[in-house]
This record gives sequence, C-alpha cells and structure tokens, in this order.
Amino acid sequence: MAAFLIASVGIIRRINTLPGVIPLFLFYLMAFTWVLAYLMFTAHPDPETALLFYRYSLAAKSYACVFLLLFAIHFTSPYMSIKPRIWILILIIPSATLLFTILNQKIIFRQIEIILFYPSKHLSILKGVWFYADAFYGYICLLLSIVFFVGHYRISSVLYKWQSSIFIVAIALFSILNLTSLRSGYDSEGSLLGLVTLCVILFFTYLYYKTSDLAFLTTGAVFDKISSIVIIVESNGNILFMNTLGRQKFSFISPNCEGMPYKDLIDIWLRERSGTIQHENGATIISVEENTRHSYELLTSSVTDKNEITVGSFIELRDITVQQDVIAKLYQMVNYDQLTGVFNRRFFEEERERFDKAEFLPLTFITGDLNELKSVNDTYGHTYGDRLIIAAAETLSKFSPDNGRVFRMGGDEFVVLIPNSPEAGARDFIEKVYSFMSEYTEEPFGRIDISLGFAVRDSMRVSIDQTLEESDMVMYKDKKQKKISFRQDARTYNK
Repeated sequence: MAAFLIASVGIIRRINTLPGVIPLFLFYLMAFTWVLAYLMFTAHPDPETALLFYRYSLAAKSYACVFLLLFAIHFTSPYMSIKPRIWILILIIPSATLLFTILNQKIIFRQIEIILFYPSKHLSILKGVWFYADAFYGYICLLLSIVFFVGHYRISSVLYKWQSSIFIVAIALFSILNLTSLRSGYDSEGSLLGLVTLCVILFFTYLYYKTSDLAFLTTGAVFDKISSIVIIVESNGNILFMNTLGRQKFSFISPNCEGMPYKDLIDIWLRERSGTIQHENGATIISVEENTRHSYELLTSSVTDKNEITVGSFIELRDITVQQDVIAKLYQMVNYDQLTGVFNRRFFEEERERFDKAEFLPLTFITGDLNELKSVNDTYGHTYGDRLIIAAAETLSKFSPDNGRVFRMGGDEFVVLIPNSPEAGARDFIEKVYSFMSEYTEEPFGRIDISLGFAVRDSMRVSIDQTLEESDMVMYKDKKQKKISFRQDARTYNK
C-alpha cells in the first residue's frame, strides 16, 4: 500500500498539469482499495472479519465509480471549474455507504451467509435496500462517464478520436462485466477482471495521449523558458496546451484553460481587459489594459503531421509593449510638427496620396497663412512669434472635424484636409475660426490674424495640386484684402 501511494504521488508530480489527474489518482486509490478488500474477503478464514472486508470493498467500489465520473468531467472539460458543493453532492451516496458500513450495517446488509466451502461462490444474495441504491448510483456514474467521453469524441480532432473511443469501450466493458455480478450479490472474478482492465487502459491511454500529442511534440519544457505566451490549438479549435506564462496570464479566466475553445479565450480576454485587435503592416496586434496598456503581437502557424495533414495551430503572443512605445515615439517625431503638435509637411505628402481616391470626394483643402508674423518677430522676438504659430495651430485643430487633418507646412503656413466635406463645411469651418480669432488675444501683440482660403475637389479629373493652387489663390486674395484694409485703417488713424 505504501509503495502504491509513493508511486502514485510520483506520477502526480510529473503530470500534475494534465487535466483530470487528481480524480484519476483517487479512482486508482479506490480501485486498489476495492481489489485489496475483496481479496482479503476471499482469503480471510474468519467469516466475520471476511464479511467486514467485503462491506468496505462495497464503499470503495462506490467511490471508484464517482471518481471515474469526476475524471471524465475534468478530462473532457478541463476549463470548467466544479464548485465544492457539487463535489459534496456527488460524494453523498458513497460517503453514506461508508458511514452505514461503520455505524449501521443492517441498512445495507441483511440475511447474509458466507459460504466458505464453495470455491467459486462466497456470498449469498444481499437483501439490503441500500445495496441496490448504491449499485444503481454507481452505474449512473459509469453511464455519465461514457456520455462525457462521447461528447469529447464528437469535438475531438480526427487525430485523437481513438483516445475517446478507447475510454468509451473500456468503461462500457467494465459496466457490462460488473452488471453480471448484481444478481448474484457479490463481485465476481469477471467484475474484478473488468476493473483491472479498465485501470490498465486508462493509465496507458491517458499517458500515451498526453505524451504523444501536439503539446509534448513541441516540448513544453522549452516553451516555459521563452518570454512569450505559447498556445497550441487542436484542429477543432480547442486549446491543447498552454505554457506556464500563458496559464499565469489567463488565470483570471480559468486555472486551466486547456480544453477551452481558443476563440472563447480571446473574446473573454478582450472583453475583460478592454482589448482591441489591430492589423498593422501585415502584423496582428492585440492591445489590452493590464494596469498599464500592453501590446502583444499575435503569431500563428499551422502544425502538420508526417503526412502533411494539419492537426492544429501553434500560436505565440509576444509582448511588444516596449517596441510599440518606441514606435509611437518615432511616429510622433517623424509625422508631427515639434513646435505645434499638429501633423508636419512630410506626413501631408503621405496623406495626400492616401486620400487621392474617389471614395473621399468631395475633398476639401483649406490653406492658411498668418498675417504680420514678421512684424511680431521683429518687434517682440521669435519666441513670441512661435507663441503666435502655436495659438493658430490650436485654433485650427479646435474647429477641425473628427475626420479632418491639420498640417503645418512650414513657417506660418497651414493646410487643413477634410475628406467627404462639401463647400458648406469649409465655409462653416472658416467662419468659426474667424469668429474665435476676432475675440482671442495673445499678449503682448494683440489678436491672432490669419488669412484662410479653400477649394473643394469634386472630381478625380481635377488633381490635388490644382485644388491646392486654387485654395492658395483664395487665401492670398484674402490676405491682400486684409493688408489693404490695414493700410486704410492706418491712414485714417494718422489723419
């Protein structure tokens, strides 16, 4: 018994990450107790002591059937957690059988006669009602175990359907052999043979399945040493293996996600962590909120067997948060104007190419140029001139629509690009800017004065360059009129 326990604990320590290993260990423990008690019953010379061993073998048999059911549940649905109260409900019948055996044996056993002189039969018919209730409950557990493995067979990939088939056949065979002993009221040699056969099949099939599947072909120990989350998915879409980093990352979903549909895992992750999926330059980036924003690159490749048949997928989630931060900073430096924070001329050249499509028509261009910037620079210095440029950029951004882009083309020149915007939208934008600037002042040089012009590209026959030239002409016309008005105001003041 001690050697059996030591060996069992050793096996558990080596395969403790496999689904259902604890219920399977308990099943083996009860099966061993069942066989040992029955052997003691048949071999012990004292009838009373022999009968006591038989009674305990009945309780062990009941526990074995329940733990076999729990193994079937855990193995076929490893991501499903069984609440403690469910465990208690399932274990009520075998626990009651054990308790009745210890405290009140007549509830289970009445009019029992041990016949020691018959080599093949040792016990007469049992007339205790609880015996039959306990036996019926055991067969229900065996039937449910078969049902769970049938469900597992239906969703398993073709490569692993054999494993579920063997479990179903082994449990069914054991059930049939065990049923033959119910009428005679004792466990026959055939029933014990069925139990031993079931134990051997479960052991070798369980270990062979888990040491020959995709997870072990790719050597889990290696995956635990890399810094990425590794997930191996069967062809049916269920998770077959996840490395330690992955189990830690997704522990808030389930302590063991193996067996869970991969799609469900990603959906829950994105929902619970406010995640998004983006496709950038041929790469798939998953961004989630984990105290701070983290980014993961999703890499997927197919796994094939020696016959080039796809049996699953190898998925790697690589943490690229640092790289994404660096890229964001580089993007900011390359595409944004460092003084004003709006887009720069280089990015404008990229955007004009991107928006050179019919789907963005009518495409509005608004060009702007500050008035009297040179005078401000000469009078107050370039620092105050920069303040004027910044204020103008902020104003244009303030009234730009959500789909608009504001660009600083250089010096005090700006361009606002608005896709799918008719002429009325451009006029409304300019009116809002002028209205705001007429009331806004920037000390010490007074209010911001800017000239704006616009042009709308309504047809692909008109080029973007032509549209920009038209917008510039309107803007310079406005600028010229403002200069004339300024000079007339100056003459009136001098008079």
